[in-house]
Amino acid sequence: MPTAKLFICHASEDKAEFVRPLAEALRKAGHQVWYDEYEIKMGDSIAGKISHGLSSSDFGVVVLSHAFFSKDWPQKEVRAMLSMETKERKVILPVWKGVDQATVAQQAPLLVDRYAARAEHGIEEVVAAIEAGADSSQRVRQSGALGQEEARLLQLGRGRKAKADSQRILDSEGGARLIMKAFQSAVGAAVERMERVAAQTQGFSFRIGHRDESHLTATTVRMLAFQLSLLDLYANSARTTFLELKIGRRNVGDFGQVGQPTVLSTKVFRPGVLKQDQVMWTEEDSGEAFDTDGIAGRILHLVTDAIEDDETESGGGIF
Repeated sequence: MPTAKLFICHASEDKAEFVRPLAEALRKAGHQVWYDEYEIKMGDSIAGKISHGLSSSDFGVVVLSHAFFSKDWPQKEVRAMLSMETKERKVILPVWKGVDQATVAQQAPLLVDRYAARAEHGIEEVVAAIEAGADSSQRVRQSGALGQEEARLLQLGRGRKAKADSQRILDSEGGARLIMKAFQSAVGAAVERMERVAAQTQGFSFRIGHRDESHLTATTVRMLAFQLSLLDLYANSARTTFLELKIGRRNVGDFGQVGQPTVLSTKVFRPGVLKQDQVMWTEEDSGEAFDTDGIAGRILHLVTDAIEDDETESGGGIF
């Protein structure tokens, strides 16, 4: 694979036994490795050096261990890496050292379902796994770029034949059914993923308050709630239909009663129809377009961002 710029995030207790040999092996394989023993010299600003290393790297190799989970600084580095990720760009390449799935699920639920290399398999195999993960992510990024260009073409086509064809389908009974089906598929996919994470760790909760064919309300950690709605859909037309995602916080009164949530953010996505009845959802403020699986991922991304922001503001961590 092409060489990559790799930032190694780790606890100091793991240096001698594993991290230093791993950094050396990655350098011998031709990669540019940001490792504190290589980069930070006496008199340097540690925070400044790390910040520059994170921003200039393609990927972060995160060595998850019991020592890692006991330290604040490595977890701050992970939060910074998570903030750099997008749907198309995955930054974190995890390596498990002396930990199992239950430990990672409890300490780092946002990372538990990511494929991880295992330190006990040896340095050579870990290097191969890192290279495979980086190569796969690079291909996803390229695919994502292709998807963005397709979205640009969709936007350019509005007002011309593409828009006319889409509106013709939307302004029909079949179009209304198509949009409803796509909405329900996206909601189902998002709910399935959240329920799966909630079942794997006590550190994440997910409870549905109300669900019908065009609405979903749910509450997650720290009384954060979100609502998904398919609005302005008629039996014979979806011309003015839009998907609305509201994220807020439920207010609890002095006697424990739960009131209406305070809205923290709102996102609007408008449907369009491509060839072969493929529904694309365009985010109103960014213009980015998503297919049905993509919109489910975007919903999860926005909800996860809200949870992380809330944890950061409250002084907690993501773990």
